[in-house]
Amino acid sequence: MTNDGDNFLPKGYLAIIEQLHKELDEGKYKPGEKLPSEKELCNRFGSSRSTVREALAALAYAGVVEARGGSGYYVIGNPTTLFKDSSARCAAKFVVTVDEAWNIKAFKRLLAAGIDGIILRTSDSGQWNKKLRAVRQAVNDLGTTLPILAEILPGTDIVNEIKLAIIANVDAIIVRPASGTEALLEARRMIEEQGVSTAVFARLSSPEDTEDILRVTDGSIIDFPCPSGSTRDALTNILRQGAATGKLIFLAAKTAELQGSNEKYRELVSLADSWQFDGVALSSDGTNPDHLANVIHLLRIKAREIEEERNTLRHEQCLGRIVASPLANALCSTALHAAVAVKAIAFIVPSQTGFLPRLLSKFRPAVPVLAVTPDTRVARRLKLAWGIWPLLTLRPLRQDDVMDVAIRTAMRSEFIGDGDLIVGVTSSTDIVTAANTVTLSVVGDVILRGQGIGDGIISGRVTIIKSLYNTKKSVANKIVVIPATEATHVKLINQAAALVVEEGGLSSHAAIACLTLNKPAIVGATDATDLLLEDEQVTLDISRGMVYRGWVNL
Repeated sequence: MTNDGDNFLPKGYLAIIEQLHKELDEGKYKPGEKLPSEKELCNRFGSSRSTVREALAALAYAGVVEARGGSGYYVIGNPTTLFKDSSARCAAKFVVTVDEAWNIKAFKRLLAAGIDGIILRTSDSGQWNKKLRAVRQAVNDLGTTLPILAEILPGTDIVNEIKLAIIANVDAIIVRPASGTEALLEARRMIEEQGVSTAVFARLSSPEDTEDILRVTDGSIIDFPCPSGSTRDALTNILRQGAATGKLIFLAAKTAELQGSNEKYRELVSLADSWQFDGVALSSDGTNPDHLANVIHLLRIKAREIEEERNTLRHEQCLGRIVASPLANALCSTALHAAVAVKAIAFIVPSQTGFLPRLLSKFRPAVPVLAVTPDTRVARRLKLAWGIWPLLTLRPLRQDDVMDVAIRTAMRSEFIGDGDLIVGVTSSTDIVTAANTVTLSVVGDVILRGQGIGDGIISGRVTIIKSLYNTKKSVANKIVVIPATEATHVKLINQAAALVVEEGGLSSHAAIACLTLNKPAIVGATDATDLLLEDEQVTLDISRGMVYRGWVNL
């Protein structure tokens, strides 16, 4: 049996895994895309259904694909994004409560408008199941990820509703505590009994008695009037606790309240930004899908405008903030100082739990936080945090290559590219095997490494001299690549912009000559004359001894 001219493939599940893995690496199936059905794979590979299932299960265990109940297997990964688009970079997050029985097309329109999460109420189990299926189908069709939150309404059987939400594998459960923490603790108990990591949020309709509530939740939705008078101190306390523990805090609003001029949109996002909420939880109030999608689009534009206006001041504000423990605070503060000093375009934060990127976001940095995680549930929850763009990696995060994996993941998703300067942050509070470190990295295609003589950044065209006796070649303002140097090359060294020399060692003629003539060089660049091309554009980071392909903004 063949498939599109392919050779017949063996029946063994290992051969199926190898072939599908190869096709995934080659990009035949894009992130978020559905794989062929089990029946189609059985026909293609001439294998039994049990063999195909075993292969798919192995790929799912490896974190390459994920099984979505009743739908099939989908490729895990990050769809590429036009990250430099202004609306795409809006740091504030917007979640929407849907109380109409919308269809799949309606949810797609809402997703396309850029919502960051959706809240479904569980009071009607029949309607709840339909809405949940419609949302997940829309998410699958668009190849994206979206956190789903289930809200338990007052007056319902809370135990039954929580059980319903846990079975549905939602990302968070929202509870309205009537008094005290009893309902929230019941939700916690049931979640722990099921062995899942579902988050618990509280919808707060009063500023009173919030301290105990905040202690047992993962986040809150503030549903009381705009801060003034007696509510100001309570709200300040809520947001301070959220900042110190990395918990998510949203400001509730109703679509009906935004009817009118664009100024109302700006007032809402300005309020959320000035009080440093993670975002806005918007109630649809029966609004039709097209209008609600337009509201979300306008809110994102206004939020981005406000963020741009405040970014200069925000740099100074965030550097003086104190959140979390002394260790976490020192780590985040160091990263922020580094980002400001070198004008980095993003933070790269590998994460297993989401804790460190959430803490960093509480400092309100002026550049985005790219949180790289192997856990799909963590990625979905991070999508709700201000200023964070979660990315999925297919590899486990280990100390030896954790930052390298994170940077490659961000590059594949086109969030960063060659020449971009980023600040990497790792912490043992998030990745057990990691050290607490802040690293400055330039994203680039490194061709060669050697030992730098001098310092500075040199970019220019290559001229290759393979013979030590060739001293007549024109090298003025060129980067000379040569196996070694001798006394006869002094004139050549003076004329060159910089040297890349295969021979290594500080006692070599090239090293001594370049030090004497104050000429930047990289020595010990093995096989440089073979790896580099005549007239190729390269960039030299002299102090680090690195040769980058092309022009790199170091």
